[in-house]
Amino acid sequence: GKRFIFFIIISLFFNTMVLAAPGAQLYYHQGHLCDQIVFYCPQQLSVVHGKTNFRQNGRALVREEYVIKGCLISSDEVMHALGRINGNGTYCRVTKGADGRIKLVFKYDPTQVTISRHDFESIQRSKGIVFMVEKKNKMVPRTSSKPVIALDCGHGGKDFGTTGIGGVLEKDLALAIGKKVERVLRKQGYVVNMTRNDDRFISLDNRTTKANKGQADLFLSLHINYSPRQEVSGIETFCCNGNLYAPKVKMFAQKDSQSAGLGEAIQQSVVQTVRQKHSLNDRRCKRSVSQVLMGTQMPSALIELGFCSNP
Repeated sequence: GKRFIFFIIISLFFNTMVLAAPGAQLYYHQGHLCDQIVFYCPQQLSVVHGKTNFRQNGRALVREEYVIKGCLISSDEVMHALGRINGNGTYCRVTKGADGRIKLVFKYDPTQVTISRHDFESIQRSKGIVFMVEKKNKMVPRTSSKPVIALDCGHGGKDFGTTGIGGVLEKDLALAIGKKVERVLRKQGYVVNMTRNDDRFISLDNRTTKANKGQADLFLSLHINYSPRQEVSGIETFCCNGNLYAPKVKMFAQKDSQSAGLGEAIQQSVVQTVRQKHSLNDRRCKRSVSQVLMGTQMPSALIELGFCSNP
């Protein structure tokens, strides 16, 4: 009897882990040049694609339909994303069938928009699909003559991030550090756009959309690391892998190359500065998939400013 109950508990635990897995997500990143609709599919997925040309009000248009099987996405997530996608003029509609399949229908003017599908593998080894909605002839006037930096204080609100020694929360540390960095940057003449400047929850795609639409020149996301082993310490920086998408996305090639340089520069600068007063483990700059970096359309990096689990 006890063994049976034990296996039931373990089964429920792993089922919950699967359903709540970071991969079971849908993101929608907006920008002046391109919108991205990103699906994470922890299960084996399949995609059926159909494309037809038609005319409407004298215009030659294209209808593309993608049916995706294998995405663990709840109805609430789909409806939430659906409202944002349709509410912002993107040429797309997302619906979920009774059998769990996700259907995307694009209707667009090929002289104005290009649609492309790309596959990638996430850091959790789950499969991902991204649909790029590239906007042709989209010229947006520059709104600031000064360099613009988007500063992202990780987590916030209901999303605590990690919890460290003494109950310190990652979201609070990230915000406190971010406000100090903001003051320093403003004194140096930069325009700083904070994705959040108080304790509130903001989705990852809304963070990137704010940075993209604010025409930021650089994007930096601030986080605090955690390890179950208290002796683990150090600072590390992440930037996106330049070979993330298959096939490659030309418009992101320069961004990813510049992101690598940005990440290296930030890592070296922070390590050298901290080492003036403290011993420090340099965990280096790494290439890794991060959704908040994937959604940006400018050079971007994410820094883990030490471990809140280390005294």
